[in-house]
Amino acid sequence: MQSNNWKSSNAGCASGWIDVDVTDCQQDGNAKIRLLYNTKVNPGEPSSIICEVSGNPVIDSSDVALLDESGLQFPLTSYLIDRKYLFVGNFSSIFVDNGMSFTCRVSGGVSLQLSNFSFYALPRLDQLKAPQIEVEATQVTVTWQRWTVEDGIGDGPAEAYKVYYKQSDSDNWNFHRSVAVKNSDQVTYNSVIAGLDWSSSYDFTVTVKRPGPRGEGSKETLTSATTLCDGKW
Repeated sequence: MQSNNWKSSNAGCASGWIDVDVTDCQQDGNAKIRLLYNTKVNPGEPSSIICEVSGNPVIDSSDVALLDESGLQFPLTSYLIDRKYLFVGNFSSIFVDNGMSFTCRVSGGVSLQLSNFSFYALPRLDQLKAPQIEVEATQVTVTWQRWTVEDGIGDGPAEAYKVYYKQSDSDNWNFHRSVAVKNSDQVTYNSVIAGLDWSSSYDFTVTVKRPGPRGEGSKETLTSATTLCDGKW
């Protein structure tokens, strides 16, 4: 074990060191859980839970376990040894949500609970940047400005936009099309929706999608418009 002759506390040894043989200080070999956290994901996507344990000598992978509140144990997916005495265990493909808890347990009785999880905030256009609608009798042109960190809501980056519409008295949205972000410098987007009923009220929205299978934001930001009368009798 690594030694340190400077003694000031802990039976004459500095914090984090123990007086093993009275004449010298050696690094405290007791296992300690330094960090327990999940990798940040979109809500509803599987995450990895990382448990970092220090010990001298470094602990064995079989000494670390992750359990949920029911006692179900998850297999260790991978691990690495960092800075000689630090064990970093990765438990992957775990669904986490608020109200759940997980415990990292190390042989010898050391444990730490995780109940606060990291999630991305799904992006959406601010209401001040709601889509603009140019109406005709049976079609409209939907125009919107790109989502940015400065004037948008949630976490980016934006990788696509999805255009939806519905009659205002309906709860069911119709998907129109998806528009990929191919050029980060493009500021304005538009899409034409045809085949609408004339002289009818509709709601229109453009959602923002960030990376990940569940990265699409809400339809909360919308614009209402009424198509024109077609003038036929």
